Amino acid sequence: MRFVSVVSVLLSVALGTLAHGAYVGSLIDYRGGSNTLYATGLAAVYDSEKKPKLNYEWDDLNVGDIVVVILKATKIESDLAPAPGITDDVYTGEWTKYLALQIQSKETYGTGFGKYTFTGGSSPGWDPFEKLMAGEVMGIWLDEQKDFAVNAPIYGTKNGSRWDEVDGATDGALFATFGLGAVDGYYTPFTLTLLGGVTVVRNPLNLQWVKVSNPLGGTTDLAIAGLVLSGKAVNESDWDYFASNSERFRVTPEPGTMTALLAMGGAAGLGLALRRKKPS
Repeated sequence: MRFVSVVSVLLSVALGTLAHGAYVGSLIDYRGGSNTLYATGLAAVYDSEKKPKLNYEWDDLNVGDIVVVILKATKIESDLAPAPGITDDVYTGEWTKYLALQIQSKETYGTGFGKYTFTGGSSPGWDPFEKLMAGEVMGIWLDEQKDFAVNAPIYGTKNGSRWDEVDGATDGALFATFGLGAVDGYYTPFTLTLLGGVTVVRNPLNLQWVKVSNPLGGTTDLAIAGLVLSGKAVNESDWDYFASNSERFRVTPEPGTMTALLAMGGAAGLGLALRRKKPS
């Protein structure tokens, strides 16, 4: 009974913060319910030698080129943040992502339309910003502080170095990293869109990933519902293109992860899970 009371207090405190600005981690449903996160960010392309490409369009990319994207969540929807969800200006922490995808092949179907097939680098050091290991294409971080300049609208911080913004996107606690499951890609002269699912590679919180529907069919750990890279970035940014996407996933905690989840702002979700599972 005492344990349940402590959890109830933590739950009350966590939910009470929603009105004043909640840490984004406290809005994740850790009971296996659906979580949908909407994000916006910036993108650029590097060649196979990890040098920035200049003056390119999406249909100019070559096999071996690496598409790099930094993203920050602007809204979350879950049972703890029902539609229309909780927007970025309400909570105080950050949910950020870093992606790096290398072009494995390129098909052309006609003027202005084609398809890229992507892969994750197979050797250490393939990532231009050295944030991902071999076989990984995306990482997600949870940060208690709002210190990442990418938001909506996006202007970033033009200081001649993209490293600062990448470091800002990856300086929180690692939630998970992912490798390619089934990811599709296509381009027009003005946009590049990714669609599909990714699979968990690093899982430091020992979460149980409940499969969700893959936009390309079947199931996946995390579904990417359209990562769209379009529109040249404004002059105030060191990056080349804007980015936006949404993704959906379901998770439950493994036994023994309560301390880690509470430390990352998961008191609300974990508290509800424990209350639901307690004996009647």
